[in-house]
Amino acid sequence: ERGVERSLASTFVQRSYFLYDGEHNISKTNIIKGVKSEMEKAFISYEFSSNEKVRKQEIILLVGSTGVGKSTTSMKLATHKDLYGRKKVGIISTDPYGPTTALRSFEKITGITVVEAKAFDEIKLAIETLQDRDVIIVDTPGSSPFAPNHLEKLEKYIETVSPTEIFLVL
Repeated sequence: ERGVERSLASTFVQRSYFLYDGEHNISKTNIIKGVKSEMEKAFISYEFSSNEKVRKQEIILLVGSTGVGKSTTSMKLATHKDLYGRKKVGIISTDPYGPTTALRSFEKITGITVVEAKAFDEIKLAIETLQDRDVIIVDTPGSSPFAPNHLEKLEKYIETVSPTEIFLVL
């Protein structure tokens, strides 16, 4: 339902059943725990550095399917005191319909600049606009992994943004 191929979802569920091999009544809660455990093995989690040393500007690219919470994640990353909340942060919204109402309200409340870049050729200018920021978070538009040219579009974002980190939001 969230853009994960049926075969991959099936694999995670099957692997979680193997964790409870021999048990007859496996609860839905245990299957969910098993799936989470298997996903943790499959994906590398990101460790945020609490090191306050001066580093070059970080550009974080958030990617993921529609509706998974990329915009919400960008706001949480920008304000979390142990992540980027103590740094000067800017957010670039690449949604073709413009920044969400939540992002615009967030900008008014926090004073964190949200720049709009609807087209690929506007992204470099947006990054230049935020050149004085320690961290730039690029919120990409959601799309289904089954959409035509999905991977080509992701590659184009990576090429255009040249991120220091790419976060997959699930």
